[in-house]
Amino acid sequence: MTKVHFHALLPARKLESNEVVGVVGDLAQLGSWSFDQALILTNREDGWVGTIEASQTRIRYRYFTCVVLPEALADKKLKVTCWEASAQSRLFTNSDQNDSIIKENAFESRFLEQSPLTKFTEVRVHLSSPKNAPFLKFNDTYVKTFRPDLDDVYVEPETSPGCANQRLSIITPYSHSKETVKSSMTIKVPFSSEVHATFQLETSNLETSYIKFNILSPKKCPLGVAILSMSCLNSSKGIVRLPLLDHRFMVIGELRVPYLCIKPCLHEMSMEASCLKSWDFPTMVHVGHRGSGNSFTSEKLGNVRENSIASFLQAGESGAAYVEFDVHLTRDGVPVVYHDLTTLIKPFQKDEGNTQLIELPVNALTLNDLKMLRCYHKSRHNSTRKLEFNEEDFRKCNEPFPTFEELFESVPIQTGFNIEIKWPTLDENHKYEDGMKHYFDANFFVDKILDVVCRCAKSRAIIFSSFDVDICSMVRRKQNHYPVIFLTNGDTKHYTPLLDLRESSNKMAIGAALAEGFVGINTLDKDVYSDRSIVRKTHEANLLFACYGDDITDRLDVIEEASVDIAIYDRIYERFPAK
Repeated sequence: MTKVHFHALLPARKLESNEVVGVVGDLAQLGSWSFDQALILTNREDGWVGTIEASQTRIRYRYFTCVVLPEALADKKLKVTCWEASAQSRLFTNSDQNDSIIKENAFESRFLEQSPLTKFTEVRVHLSSPKNAPFLKFNDTYVKTFRPDLDDVYVEPETSPGCANQRLSIITPYSHSKETVKSSMTIKVPFSSEVHATFQLETSNLETSYIKFNILSPKKCPLGVAILSMSCLNSSKGIVRLPLLDHRFMVIGELRVPYLCIKPCLHEMSMEASCLKSWDFPTMVHVGHRGSGNSFTSEKLGNVRENSIASFLQAGESGAAYVEFDVHLTRDGVPVVYHDLTTLIKPFQKDEGNTQLIELPVNALTLNDLKMLRCYHKSRHNSTRKLEFNEEDFRKCNEPFPTFEELFESVPIQTGFNIEIKWPTLDENHKYEDGMKHYFDANFFVDKILDVVCRCAKSRAIIFSSFDVDICSMVRRKQNHYPVIFLTNGDTKHYTPLLDLRESSNKMAIGAALAEGFVGINTLDKDVYSDRSIVRKTHEANLLFACYGDDITDRLDVIEEASVDIAIYDRIYERFPAK
């Protein structure tokens, strides 16, 4: 048994007053990659030091910073704030098995990442003014009487005791900034379509937490007050409208506040490996859209049922590095794979005649319902188009709605998964996708999906994505291993733009990706054909550029010439015939 002395220098990492440095690694003395049992170093004038005894000659480890929670000092329950999330951990070799000193710079020349949530709930409120939905709106009477200058109105957030780690994030085209919120810090209310501000904090008790919004004039004089009590939030994600009261308690306006509450991850958090920003593909990656392709609505249809086990197997055999698919939940909370939020069922009909298909939300049906009923794509409600596969073939491998877990069991581990988390988005016309204004609780929804991944993924390559930026953020903050890519509708107006400013354009999506630690953006292929500079600008931000669309299959050479990193397209078997 020899002694190993860690001596960490911090040339590039300034610590907060309550932060300490830890070492986690593959030894029991280093927590066996569990941060709660890691070695906490002691601060000295010449660096951070600590000692372990080890019989192993090779030790793998990483440095991290954390806060030791006051109420749990005895068992060293930690709140990790930042860690070395590089793909490769550090390696120390003690060949002569003598006492050794590891003296090195911690956090230097390594990818650093904000730690996932493990102890506290993170609350975010968004301050932005998208189309016809301003953050702040005064009553007409108040405007006529006092004529406030809306271009220079400020908001001063004031929080309840116990709220910690308060930060302000500002997203603008292609960029972002973050800063710690200090007492009485004022924020200019954004009335621009190219400024999105997020005020975020951490709390251990939602029931007693609140945010008081003090609205100030251009001269920083009080105009009104609105209070958001977090005990009144009836879901993890939504929009609340708060009355703005003046000093006489008269309602003078309203705040429109989109919010997000991200609860701690439920699974064991290992710090052994990270793929958050590692990308080892030297050439463009080919991803099978819905497996072997859209089989119902594209110009050229896939030859097997989309999102079926058969479709994923065919795509993998045809050379797809990844297969792309959507995951959402049944009424009884089981993650299933299907593209649309609604499906058609064929009911029993007493009278003879044409059977009318009935459209129902997928989340209105249990897993047993989906397995027992004959379900059809919603386009078949009014389409008689001839399909390229037998629509009535409901055998196990061809049936719709395979469970998420069945995919892990049935698709070879060499085929990566590009998992789109399906969530009904809100467009600039204030319409929810398929009218699905009320959906699952976001934390429950994401936790169900992450639970399957954590149990079944093993060494499979995985990328998460979603058109909803809050869902992307939630996935990113609830796990520390898999990269997240942000899906957008693009800039060509082929699809109705989304209301959230971060989702409304590619340039804002790049800023959001940088702010949230996403690995890149994924947009419509039409943007590449119309202006290739979006690929260059994405790469200049050190992000990956992915695209999807009906035309990629026939224009793959154009996509590749544009230096696209990931192409998600239909009928991949035409380009790479199965062996």
